[in-house]
Amino acid sequence: MFGKSWRVGRLFGIQIRIDPSWILIAALVTYNLFVRFGLRFVQLSSASRVLLAIAVGILFFASVLAHEMAHALTARRRGIEVEGITLFLFGGATHARVDSRGPREELVVSIVGPFTSLTLGGLCLLLAQPLGWPDEPVGWGIRYLGAVNILLGVFNMLPGFPLDGGRVLRAIVWKLTGSLSRATRIAGIAGQVVGYGLIAAGVAWLLNEQLSSAIWFAFIGWFLVQAARLSSADLRRREAETSRVEANEAQPEAKEDSLP
Repeated sequence: MFGKSWRVGRLFGIQIRIDPSWILIAALVTYNLFVRFGLRFVQLSSASRVLLAIAVGILFFASVLAHEMAHALTARRRGIEVEGITLFLFGGATHARVDSRGPREELVVSIVGPFTSLTLGGLCLLLAQPLGWPDEPVGWGIRYLGAVNILLGVFNMLPGFPLDGGRVLRAIVWKLTGSLSRATRIAGIAGQVVGYGLIAAGVAWLLNEQLSSAIWFAFIGWFLVQAARLSSADLRRREAETSRVEANEAQPEAKEDSLP
């Protein structure tokens, strides 16, 4: 999505790749955890903070991968070919032509990702207290994972394409109208509205002198607006190609019918 991705292996037969942009978010998440552990538990040594930050960071990205694996495995179980999973700056993407099978399949495949994140988040919150939250670093780290996974699940259910919630919206509109093209246009518009809303939230954070939050909200909003536009344009391109192929295939038949 941002550049050439690196293949890192397979899981359940599904190829896993990492986009170079993932390095940036991995570094930011690990550094943020390092700072948070230091502020929360001043008695920890620097080495302990580093190890804890790396461990919780790995678990965080494992939970993102679990979210995408839920999409991929559900799609494969329903007979949809899965090309692979790519982890990148804003999380992950499962490469599968879900829209080739119908609105029901898209609805099921889309909703299972946020459900997985919310389930993982709930389990982490339940485990946090027995592991020492809020007084022990391990318990605090698990609690952090729980909150982040719940946030990830809720964010992905925003009704803006190409987020999971936007795909759910497209599946519903597709089912009601019978038109994938119309459903994609509506979900794409919703995606741009959500994106501009996030940009506006970023401006509000900036006015409140919260620079880091402002940058993230604005950046995510900009990304969502662009992704929604590109997704709609990609569907129009595929429809045009399909129409051209059908026209070419029908042309010889038309010529044959005109012969005496």
